[in-house]
Amino acid sequence: MNRTVQSNILLIGAVGVAFTFAPRTAGAEPTEAGIQRSVGVGLVAGSAPGLTAKIWTNPTGAVDLALGFGLGTFACSERFNPCGRRTSVSANYLWQTERRKIDRISFHLGLGARFWFWNYGAGPTDLRVAGRVPLGLDAYAFRWLEVYGELAPSLAVRPSFLFVEGAVGARIYL
Repeated sequence: MNRTVQSNILLIGAVGVAFTFAPRTAGAEPTEAGIQRSVGVGLVAGSAPGLTAKIWTNPTGAVDLALGFGLGTFACSERFNPCGRRTSVSANYLWQTERRKIDRISFHLGLGARFWFWNYGAGPTDLRVAGRVPLGLDAYAFRWLEVYGELAPSLAVRPSFLFVEGAVGARIYL
């Protein structure tokens, strides 16, 4: 089975488990994600599947962190993202639309960077850097769950070129 399919199944399964074990209420439940609960951790699938964390710094701002792992031939490109054992780290500052407890959706715009490291086995470890501008939609459920999707136009350095990353993910707020 293709690794991309496996990572998407894992993400869908995690969201499904979250919805299955969530408390049931008759009416709409306010969300505390990003309001009383300021730290969220979860999974992300996309150009750099892996782990994600979001730390709210104020009602309209958050720091978004991710640690991605290479998945075989997924998202490989000879020019920028060659196949091999890849790891990536990203950090972004996100400006969010102002939220209230009853809001179920918000939008974000960010500014940040992604660093890719990969190892070809016997050869040297390599590094690539890209500046990125994530644009996304965040949906909140229950008191503790955020599901999001984003596109991030990115500008790579050495070699220089423009590309777009995509991601979908889910975070549980602590």
